[in-house]
Amino acid sequence: MSKITYFEKQNTILIWVVCIIVLIIILVIGFNVENITNDEGETIPIGLTFFNVALILVAFLLFYDMKIVLSNEYLKVKFGIGVFKKEFKLQEIDQSSIEIYKPSMWYGIGWRYNLKGDMLFNTKFGTAVRFKLKNNNKSYSIVTSNYKELKEKLTKATENTSLENNS
Repeated sequence: MSKITYFEKQNTILIWVVCIIVLIIILVIGFNVENITNDEGETIPIGLTFFNVALILVAFLLFYDMKIVLSNEYLKVKFGIGVFKKEFKLQEIDQSSIEIYKPSMWYGIGWRYNLKGDMLFNTKFGTAVRFKLKNNNKSYSIVTSNYKELKEKLTKATENTSLENNS
């Protein structure tokens, strides 16, 4: 059974703001469709408004927050309701590669890849914990407010896992 040693939940403020603003715009325009017509006098179907609202709500549910969970068996990063998630088994993480890293703001926020195939998980700009897996050379970075604590606990957890595997 997995024992959780670190948990952090980060709200994706940008997604909250964008979704709320877009929803307001869609609703204002959508419920005033009887006043909006094209050259032929046709109005916008009300179903289009409901479709757009549903689309924004789905985007919101997929990315409204990011959870970081470290247990004695895995490190998991999950966005929103969990459709987009990545799990790393601790025995696959190269303990010597764990470090503190400051990613460029040019990478943006979300689940990101760079041209080398490295992954970045973040909901805001800041400092990350970066590591590599033993079987490949790609790096994975997780931006967190508590980067020192996550690095310390991840290092300790991978050390304990390697000791258990060697005995």
